[in-house]
Amino acid sequence: LAEAALEALSRKTELRERMLTTTLSSLNDFAYIYDRAGRFVFANAPLLKLWGRTMDEVVGKDFFDLGYPPALARRLQMQVQEVIETRQSVTGETPYRSPSGAEGFYEYIFSPAFAADGSVEFVVGSTRDISERRQAATELRTSLEELRQMAESMPQIVWITSAEGKNTYFS
Repeated sequence: LAEAALEALSRKTELRERMLTTTLSSLNDFAYIYDRAGRFVFANAPLLKLWGRTMDEVVGKDFFDLGYPPALARRLQMQVQEVIETRQSVTGETPYRSPSGAEGFYEYIFSPAFAADGSVEFVVGSTRDISERRQAATELRTSLEELRQMAESMPQIVWITSAEGKNTYFS
C-alpha cells in the first residue's frame, strides 16, 4: 500500500510539474526561477529560445555564466539578493542584448517565494519585452513636440480645452 501511495504521489507530482512547465512555456513573457545564490533553476521555453540554450545549459548558472554584460549581471544579482533580504519584490527596466544577438528593452519583476518557515526559499521572475511600447512612446512624444512647435509658429492663437471645459494649452 505504501508503495502504491508513493507511486500515485509521484505521478501526481510529475503531472503538476508538466502542467506548470507547459503553462509557463506558453507565455509570451519570460519566466524563470533563481535559487538563493542567484543561479537559475528554471527558465521557460521563450527565454531559452532567446538565449539559444537548453534547460540543461542554464540550470545552475548565474547571470555572469550566461554572458550578461558585467554591469547588468551585477545589478540583477544584487536585486535578486535584495528580494531575499527584504522579502519584497523588485522591478526594473533595462536594455538587453541576448547571447543569441536579440536586442530589446525589457521590464522585469523578481518576487520572493516563501518556504513553510517564512524564509525566502527561491526567487521567481518574469520579464516582458517592452521595446515596441517604448518606441511608440518616443514617436508620440516626437509628434506632440512637432505639433507644439507648429502651434507656436502660427500667428493665430491656438488653445486646447479638455472635455471638462478646462483650458489646458495656449500658444
